Amino acid sequence: MDYKVGIIGDRESILGFGALGLTLGEATDADSAEQILSQWADESYAVIFMTE
Repeated sequence: MDYKVGIIGDRESILGFGALGLTLGEATDADSAEQILSQWADESYAVIFMTE
């Protein structure tokens, strides 16, 4: 089983993590971050990082 790792935050903060192979979730507000988090939880992500 392959484990997925993602990061949620504003574009400027998360862009560099794409080079490390993380899935990027661009969120401009709390509602969009919550939607991405919920979707990724359903997709069995092993680790999800979030910026402030």
